[in-house]
Amino acid sequence: MYHVFTIQTSVWVIATLSFICFLGGYIIAPPEGPWQHVRLAFSAIGTTATIIALAGTQFVFDWIWRVPIVQKFMFPYINGKWSGTITSNWATISAAHRISTPNVNPALSEEGKEASPQQTEKRVNVEIQANLFSATMTLMPEDRYSESISVSLIPVESKELEKPRLYYIYKSSVKNPQLSDEQESYGAAFLEIIQNKNRDILEGNYWTNRKWKEGLNTAGMISLNRMR
Repeated sequence: MYHVFTIQTSVWVIATLSFICFLGGYIIAPPEGPWQHVRLAFSAIGTTATIIALAGTQFVFDWIWRVPIVQKFMFPYINGKWSGTITSNWATISAAHRISTPNVNPALSEEGKEASPQQTEKRVNVEIQANLFSATMTLMPEDRYSESISVSLIPVESKELEKPRLYYIYKSSVKNPQLSDEQESYGAAFLEIIQNKNRDILEGNYWTNRKWKEGLNTAGMISLNRMR
């Protein structure tokens, strides 16, 4: 999650922690002579590095990240389990290539009616694990046909964006692919973080490179709700 910090913010935090550690050491054991001042400075830098390393561990960072004021100045809390749907344009592709698609559900509207015969839908479960130094996202459809794991997951929050976003590249694996599929492919997506009073939502678009030479690469929409 360090991506959300600007260089100026990172320098300010490190410099402030180092100064506090130096000042604490100076008060506890006042240095005598220039070399002891230098040793105290290096000791303060080492202590700062230790504090940052500990704060960045999964358990400690997750605890800090849950504090509302931290989320306000850093990034919305996204760790945990999510569930929702992925909607794909596979129905359009399969119809154009005259491919039989068994066990595929049409996309439904909020009222439960078929939203579009050109789109298909799957229920999925997602887990996000992030700390100060890394972030991963795993997506598993309920039919367990495939599994995708993020190769890179980057949080972005800027004045140009209306809502904070997650940009990620993922690897999709299929143990027993159909003839129209392949065992391994890659894709990319972005998810906007929508925070309502009653629920948190991740919503955005994705696209893949699966069977792209044959024109079978898919794209669609992801919509997730945080599981309580």
